[in-house]
Amino acid sequence: MALKLCPKCGKEIDDKSKECIYCGFSVSETSGEADKEFEEKPVLDGDGDENKNPDEDIHNCTDNKKSNNKNKIIIGIAAASVIVIAFVVFFATSNLRAYSKAENLLADKEYEKAIHAFEKLDGYKNSDEMIEKCHLDWGKDLIEEGQYTEALEKLQAAGSGKDVEAATQECIYKQSVLYMEYDQYEEAIKNLEMIEDYEDSKELLGECKYIIGKGLYEKKDYENALKYLDKLKYKDSEAMVENIKNNPYSINKFIERYNAMADILNETKGAGVKKLDVNNVSDNKIETGTEAVLKFNSSSDEDIDCKYEITSFMWSKKGWIFVDENLLTAEWYCSVAGFVPDSNYDSVGDILTSVTNGSENSLYASAKFGDSNYTISKSKKVITLAGQRME
Repeated sequence: MALKLCPKCGKEIDDKSKECIYCGFSVSETSGEADKEFEEKPVLDGDGDENKNPDEDIHNCTDNKKSNNKNKIIIGIAAASVIVIAFVVFFATSNLRAYSKAENLLADKEYEKAIHAFEKLDGYKNSDEMIEKCHLDWGKDLIEEGQYTEALEKLQAAGSGKDVEAATQECIYKQSVLYMEYDQYEEAIKNLEMIEDYEDSKELLGECKYIIGKGLYEKKDYENALKYLDKLKYKDSEAMVENIKNNPYSINKFIERYNAMADILNETKGAGVKKLDVNNVSDNKIETGTEAVLKFNSSSDEDIDCKYEITSFMWSKKGWIFVDENLLTAEWYCSVAGFVPDSNYDSVGDILTSVTNGSENSLYASAKFGDSNYTISKSKKVITLAGQRME
């Protein structure tokens, strides 16, 4: 196949072609002169340079393409860098945005959500301190709502510091006042003992102890009453304590008077009565020198400890017929003397005379004397002398 040059672009094409397959220029088969003219005339470049040839244009075109591709690569890299930087900035500020969201939740009093949000930050900035602040603010709000138990739970999780301590004391105080309003004095005491220096907590504590102690005193539960009244110094608490500890009807005073009468009888009558020792008292009873038993408060409907008060006594002796009658009578004197405060030999004699006169021809006799009732009961096996105070 014969070739010819395109008059316009100078590229080789089929000599029979009517149109250049490269630039589309119309080529005539009879254009020999044009071909000759084309061969003679230099090919001009875009700038009219007669010295350039087509090979240089192709080279320049290739360089341009390379330059364009290079520019596209640079632009692509720049765009990718911007995207990477954007992602880096986004993730680098995620904690900051999460922190700000948690702060907003706290400001809106969404405490539980705020706590969870700060916990997820895992120590970022002062998130741990903010968690404690959430608990503190939550506790304060619960105090205002009167939900003291729940408030204390939140405050316990609020760490330490003056603000937490102040809120805790306020909560305990208000809860104590509420306990007192509902007569729950034991619970109030437990609370108030923790905050004695807060406002008038000490006075409220004294009031609670007094109320409980007085109630126990009136029930004659002196042992427990002393737990609340002893060293209280509130209203007449000291008088009640004095009456409990130095009650003229206590076992200490009973034995004191019993032994005093024993001294009199032993000195004046040579009775040989053995004295009692308060340390030998057990279960409201004690044994005498004749092996008789003195039992206290057995006739009372209330379980009263003779340590603090004796409301009744019963002296009883088995096999009494084998014991010297004078010794038995001497122990009766001592027993009645111990039972009756401010008694003496003569007054005790009057009591025993009144009750024994009725028992001379009887197995049982009773007599009232002063504020008490006395009885004597005897059989071949057992003889008893008893006294009981009347209400």
